[in-house]
Amino acid sequence: MTRVAVVGNGGSGKTWLALRLADALHIPVVHLDLYRYDASGTIRSDKVFRREVRERLTGTPDWVADGNYLGTMDDRLALADLVVLLDLPVVVCLAGVLGRQVRHRGRRVEDASHTDRFDRGFVYYVATFRHQMRPRVLARLVASGHPVIRVRTRRQVRDLADRVARLGPAADLITALRPSEGFR
Repeated sequence: MTRVAVVGNGGSGKTWLALRLADALHIPVVHLDLYRYDASGTIRSDKVFRREVRERLTGTPDWVADGNYLGTMDDRLALADLVVLLDLPVVVCLAGVLGRQVRHRGRRVEDASHTDRFDRGFVYYVATFRHQMRPRVLARLVASGHPVIRVRTRRQVRDLADRVARLGPAADLITALRPSEGFR
């Protein structure tokens, strides 16, 4: 069983990394944004969102889940074998959000039928993540006691994806991706 939770700021590359990890490991991706928002970008109720995410994560033995919602983080952490924290600088994340909007013309990369949320509130969330949300995420990660790989640059994100691709689907990620590998 392989269950990886990918968390981090908007625009940090969670979806990009999740897609590559899932491809390398031959397991499905659970994109939390697709459960949180409907196709038009309207937010779903907390109750529906939490129920659907819980059902998806518990109904599948292997997954890579990308998303940073605190409302479902404890459930994901309880089920995950490994957590990858994309802890990139805010300016890099803002550039990622803007680039994604241009490249995908306002559509979700993981499902083009869904609108990608981009408004003043989301830009504010990304810009203030390091001071407002990050401490809460870090506290949850520490409390979970799970192995966490902290990635701080785009290059490290690519290197991690490449490393997992070389290891292949049978890899024991926790053993193979030790802190001495420079990802922690």
